[in-house]
Amino acid sequence: MVLRLPKPEEIEDWLPLGYEERLLNTKRRLLINGWAPQLLISEHAAVGGYVMYCGWNSTMEGVSAGVPMITWPLSSEQFFNENFITDVITVAGGRGGGGFQ
Repeated sequence: MVLRLPKPEEIEDWLPLGYEERLLNTKRRLLINGWAPQLLISEHAAVGGYVMYCGWNSTMEGVSAGVPMITWPLSSEQFFNENFITDVITVAGGRGGGGFQ
């Protein structure tokens, strides 16, 4: 299966009519088209926690940001990563859904 990412001009088709304009007219909202600086966002004072799928990059960003994390692994090495951050270095809480016991 191949997933083709939408071009920026196609993203508007995914959002309700007028959504971007309404969002940009508020002071407490942010819309990023394309790549987002996830580490900078995670470190922002308004972020109270981080639900993560336990990919290694997300794991390192969450640990670096120092925010509370809830793990939600989906496949492959993500379960090992969950075990590492919940049981070994104990910086996250697992959701209780299938990590290694």
